[in-house]
Amino acid sequence: MSLQTRLEALLSSAVATGTAPGLVATVFTRDCVIAEAGAGVKDFKSEELLTTSTPIALASMSKPVVSLAVLRAVEQQIGRYYKKFKCRMDIDKVDRISQYEPFGSRPLSMTGRLEAIEIPRVFEAGEGWMYGHSAAWAGIFLERLTGLHLRAALQELVLTPLGLTAPSHTLDTYISPEMEAEHATLHIKTGERRFKVMGFVEDGSRWEGEPPEGRHVFADAPLRGSILLYTKFLQSLLNRSAPSPDALPLISRKLWDEATKDALAPMGLSLPKPVLKSCNPIMTGDMEVFSMPREGGAEEGWTLLQTYYFVDVEANVGAVLAAQFLPWADTGIYELRDRMEELIYECREEWA
Repeated sequence: MSLQTRLEALLSSAVATGTAPGLVATVFTRDCVIAEAGAGVKDFKSEELLTTSTPIALASMSKPVVSLAVLRAVEQQIGRYYKKFKCRMDIDKVDRISQYEPFGSRPLSMTGRLEAIEIPRVFEAGEGWMYGHSAAWAGIFLERLTGLHLRAALQELVLTPLGLTAPSHTLDTYISPEMEAEHATLHIKTGERRFKVMGFVEDGSRWEGEPPEGRHVFADAPLRGSILLYTKFLQSLLNRSAPSPDALPLISRKLWDEATKDALAPMGLSLPKPVLKSCNPIMTGDMEVFSMPREGGAEEGWTLLQTYYFVDVEANVGAVLAAQFLPWADTGIYELRDRMEELIYECREEWA
C-alpha cells in the first residue's frame, strides 16, 4: 500500500474516532510533495471539507518564519553600525532561552501591547529554559532593525523570496476578506468526540498595514495560510534556507549552522519535565516532553492549535500535520503525529 493511501486512511480513521473535527497533512522532500491528505470538516456548522488548500491559523508555526527573517535581516545589516544604534532594545531580550512573568497586572506579550516589553524576566538569559513568547520580542526587534512593520518585513525577507505572497497563494499576517471566506474554523474540545465552534481572532490579523500606536503584531503566532503553502516554507528548511535545491539560500551556510546548533548543551542546560505546566486547561494541557526520539536528529515544531511538523535534513524528508482546536497537548493528536512519522519511515523506499 502506498504512502498516499496509508496517509489518507490514517487521517480518515482519526476523524471517524473523534480525534479532531478535521485533519490535513503533507509529506515532502526538498523538491516535491510526495503525499498530501485531508479528512473531516473545516467547520461543523457548514460541514465544508478541510483540505490541504484551506487557510488555517498557523499559530506558532510562524516562529520559524520570523526567526529566518531575523537572521536574514541581521546578516544584511552587518557593517551598517548606524542601524545598531537605532534599535532601542537589548539584544538579549530576543534570546530564545529568556522567560518573562506571564501573569499579574502587567500586560501579556500576546496582547500585542508594546509596554509588555518591560515585563521583568524570571531569570537572566543563559541561566535556564522555560517555554515562553520570546519570538514576540524577536518580532519587535525585527521591526526596529528594518524600519518595517512585521507584515512587510516578513514579506520582504522571507515570503516573497520563497514565492509565498502571490494573491492566489499567500502566507500572511493579515486576513483578507477572501481568505476569511475560506478560512477553517477554530474549535474547542469539550469532551470525548465532542467539539464546539470557538470564535477567536487576534487583533493583529485585522491590520493590513501599520499597527495602531502602542501595538504590535504578536510575532509568536501571526501567520495564516494553507498547509500546502506552509510546506513550501518547510522545504526551504530542508534546503538550509534556499527556495529549492538549486537556488541561492536566504542566509549563509555559516549563519545557518550557527543558528541550528544546540544552544542549551554548551551552557549545561536541559529541558525541564514537564516542559509546560498548564495554568489554563481550556488553552492547553501539560506538555511532558518536548519531542519524540527520531532518526538523524530531525527538528520539529508544534503550535497551540494542534499543528506539528518535522524536518529531517539528513534523510531529506519532512511532514506537517494540522488540526484547528484547543486545548493544546492533546494526547490523541500526539499519538496520531507519532504514528504518521512511523508510517513515513516505513515507506522510505518511496522517497529515499
